[in-house]
Amino acid sequence: MKILISVLLLAFLAVGWITALPKPTTVDVSRELQIAQEQMELGAYGSALNYYRRAAEKDGSLETQWKLYSAFLEAGQRNNAKTYLEQLLEEYRPKMQEEPSLVFLCGELCKLYDEDGEWQDYTLLAQEACLVDRQYFDENLAERYFENKYTAAIVSKGFANAGILRGNMTSVYTDAGGYYMNSALQLILGPYEELSPPLSGVYGVRTEDGWRFVNGTGDLYMASDMVYDRTW
Repeated sequence: MKILISVLLLAFLAVGWITALPKPTTVDVSRELQIAQEQMELGAYGSALNYYRRAAEKDGSLETQWKLYSAFLEAGQRNNAKTYLEQLLEEYRPKMQEEPSLVFLCGELCKLYDEDGEWQDYTLLAQEACLVDRQYFDENLAERYFENKYTAAIVSKGFANAGILRGNMTSVYTDAGGYYMNSALQLILGPYEELSPPLSGVYGVRTEDGWRFVNGTGDLYMASDMVYDRTW
């Protein structure tokens, strides 16, 4: 009986010891991460990245995946790093509302977009981060977002002068004279020698005969043929 009890006790202890041992996969991942780090320190980036990839494939945790992303950057493979980070964001985006801390993925990718001058991608991603965590957006992304929300671009050129855009209308001058131009960059009235700012479809224009008011088709406004010294 004593022998049986001893055998059972030893068996129980053996099972407990085996259960307490690290799983082979865990051991493999830890070892591969260790080797990867050693290879990085030696400057053997190709070998290091292979070990990081293998570890990420086996583990799949964000911590291990982030190490692979960081290794891409350290190895100077910036494009691969950005592509991998975009993939990570797609993977974790569905969880972001429940785990707002994941918004840092947006922030990190925004930094890369910022450095590459990809302002449209930056602003869209910053908006997404704002919806998840406004405080994170304010502290990390707001300044660059508002700097680049609106970008300047030359939409038309070749004018000697141009007025202020009022509503959907402005005035421009060429060698031929002054024209009113709409937001579609179409010249709708002109040429005149001088123009007043457009207001509610009424335009003050100067011809060789003097100043007068005209409507949107260039006809005299209010059927008046009076000529003024100045209009406003």
